[in-house]
Amino acid sequence: MGMTEESLETLVDKIAARTPTPGGGSAAPLAAALGIALGTMAIRFTQNRKSTDAELAGVLATVETATVDLAQRFAAQADEDSRVYEAWRNAKQTAASGNDAAVQEALDQAAEVPLRTAKLCRDGLEMLEGLAKRLNPHLATDVASAAMLLHASGRCALQNVRVNVGSLVNAPRRSELSQAIEQLQDRCQELESNILGWTDSVLEK
Repeated sequence: MGMTEESLETLVDKIAARTPTPGGGSAAPLAAALGIALGTMAIRFTQNRKSTDAELAGVLATVETATVDLAQRFAAQADEDSRVYEAWRNAKQTAASGNDAAVQEALDQAAEVPLRTAKLCRDGLEMLEGLAKRLNPHLATDVASAAMLLHASGRCALQNVRVNVGSLVNAPRRSELSQAIEQLQDRCQELESNILGWTDSVLEK
């Protein structure tokens, strides 16, 4: 059973348990799924408004499909993060050293999965930022909450990338991941700021 199929109470208990998984790498995409769900809600409240013309309706329908798909991908990431962590731990327990090829491969995957989560958070922010000024202003604070959840989730995911990067022996790969972390941090911050700027402008009217 996937994590998103659990009841909220069971899921919270599992995360709180004294076990390595599910941990922060799984909690990040779960929080992001809630964030993009808020974005989807804002899109749906914008559809069928009198001020929504045919062109905007088409754009909203396309983005709605993308946000629903994104929520499902976040759910899959939560389970995938736990899987790759367990694979790394098993490889480490049977290897002669941390430089063992199997350990390094598992470590690389343990960095790649949360990196993918962070990229998906950026994608969600891109979708919302592109629509922000055209969304129903009555949902402005929900859109802001969506942006803050996605940004926070992306930051959490990148912490899980960082914790694995330092143990990689492949220097070019370490450099590649470190550069990706920096770029994602900057872009997500910029997108969240733009969205919150729109929310502020709505609230100040």
